Amino acid sequence: MKNSEQDAFGSELEKSAFYCGESGKVFLMKDKELRIQSVRTIFLFLTLVFIFFYIEWISGLSGEELVVDIFFGVSILMLVVLVLVYRSMRGIQLRICIYQDRLEYPMFHFWRRILPLSDIFSSERIVLHGSLVAAVVGKINGSMVVFEKNKFANGSDFLEFESIISCIAKENFKKTNPSKKLYINSNKFYSYIIQLNLSLLFIALLTYRYVEGAVKYSSFLESGALIKTVNQGEEVYRLLSMFFLHFDLIHLTSNLLVFGLMSESLMRLVDSFRFLTILFLSALAGSLVSLFLSPHEYVIGASGGIFGLFGAYCVVKFTKNLPGTVSQRSNRMVLAVIVIQVATEYFIGGIDSYSHVGGFTAGALCMAVYLHFSKAQSIYKSTKVEKGFAVVLTGAYLWGLLTFLSKVYV
Repeated sequence: MKNSEQDAFGSELEKSAFYCGESGKVFLMKDKELRIQSVRTIFLFLTLVFIFFYIEWISGLSGEELVVDIFFGVSILMLVVLVLVYRSMRGIQLRICIYQDRLEYPMFHFWRRILPLSDIFSSERIVLHGSLVAAVVGKINGSMVVFEKNKFANGSDFLEFESIISCIAKENFKKTNPSKKLYINSNKFYSYIIQLNLSLLFIALLTYRYVEGAVKYSSFLESGALIKTVNQGEEVYRLLSMFFLHFDLIHLTSNLLVFGLMSESLMRLVDSFRFLTILFLSALAGSLVSLFLSPHEYVIGASGGIFGLFGAYCVVKFTKNLPGTVSQRSNRMVLAVIVIQVATEYFIGGIDSYSHVGGFTAGALCMAVYLHFSKAQSIYKSTKVEKGFAVVLTGAYLWGLLTFLSKVYV
């Protein structure tokens, strides 16, 4: 910040009785717990590195050579290193310091990070069983920092720290562009996520079980996969049933993982009706694009809908200022994920990129429409027409699933 801005910012904090002075406000942390946590992380890293090189080494040895002594020798050396690291950590008192223009905190035991106060955009409380357990600080670039209460040496210090951060976030929030503000909703958030994930997991396992059963794999594709004859009006249900089918457990697990991560953020921005609209409309758009453009004979998977969720999230991410619990990753990391995905699809065969592009585009357009027509700084509530459309769309996908299952099990 410029000098004039720093003075003004400092005076605002001073009026609120939160000004920390030139020497800063210091909050001590529980050293023993953090040392053990750091040593565990180092131990895990060293173990993984050692196992990798050990396997590489013994793979080139003949059967007569002994490798047990080397294994135990390196293990003892690792323990000695960890003991020395732990003892050196005992001489370092970890602390969080708030100065007039910045916040300094330990990211790792030997590594301190600096967060300018002007970058703090939001402060949210994490409550578990009625007790405050952590504070989530959202940064202006979209990433977040989590400060846990049990890491502070004194519980009252954490409450004071959280109050100071909240004051700073409120002052910064007032200065932001009003058009970039977007409020969120957290009611019944986790219950919705759990119910939806369990439902899709059950359906996915049901259809996957069929693949692994006695019926031939070709019969599985012939019953529910998206094929080219659909564009002639034959078995239109395949546009919908292909959403629930997966080639193998890796395909299934990766889709469910990404689905859970995207759902966690989007379901705090839009209600369940708008969420289902984005998911299934994107999946349908991905199916249609794949039907007319994809060179693959068979196409299955929920990737079109999941990429639609990702597209919707990207639109909000790059146009609005979101609290830390929603904007969990920085803009650079989101762009990196997109680049990695595009590169993966380019170099690995068998992936239907057309359904991904169609789903991503449809999801982005849905979110852009919600943002454009929203009358307030929230896009959470859907209209009666939207609710009806979401119900019809969801019903259509259930019809596609039931039609497929009837052909399989009857």
